[in-house]
Amino acid sequence: MNINLNLTNMKIRTLLTTLLVMFAAVATTAQVESGKVYRLVNKLYGTVASESAIRHTINCEKKGTSADYQQMWIITETATESYYTIQNVYTGRNLHFESGTNQPFYTVTDNGYALFINDNSKYFSGCYTISLTKNGNWAMHCASNGVCVPWNADAEGTNWTLELVSITEEEIAEARKSYEEFN
Repeated sequence: MNINLNLTNMKIRTLLTTLLVMFAAVATTAQVESGKVYRLVNKLYGTVASESAIRHTINCEKKGTSADYQQMWIITETATESYYTIQNVYTGRNLHFESGTNQPFYTVTDNGYALFINDNSKYFSGCYTISLTKNGNWAMHCASNGVCVPWNADAEGTNWTLELVSITEEEIAEARKSYEEFN
């Protein structure tokens, strides 16, 4: 059986160009949308950043259900481009850390802490790093023991994908009420 596709050089170039454009569109990272809720998923381990409601430290845990609000974060852009507050849905506290220390990431009640979210797709497709400054050497890293600590921004465990979560304002209010009753 002979199949004659009758492909000319021009048709082949057009087909290849179309495929390249389609591939580039799939590989492009979506921008962070201010005010949306996300799960922070670690590239290396596939775990998610979760706040301990008692100690307020950040751990990497297996992804939970849609009711595991301690694993959800409201990301809101500040007046400075690419700097965001990252607020836990359950506690209402903001993500923070001290650069260059081996202390775990933690949350604070102060709204003044903004972190830089860097699109790191150049090195890891669809990934971001979260650091104190734009060119920071220290970024949020999921250590092998499951604790989020500041670490070299180039490490694979320092890269995160942002998984958009569908949640209503009422669910957020209910989560906060539950936290307040817990404490």
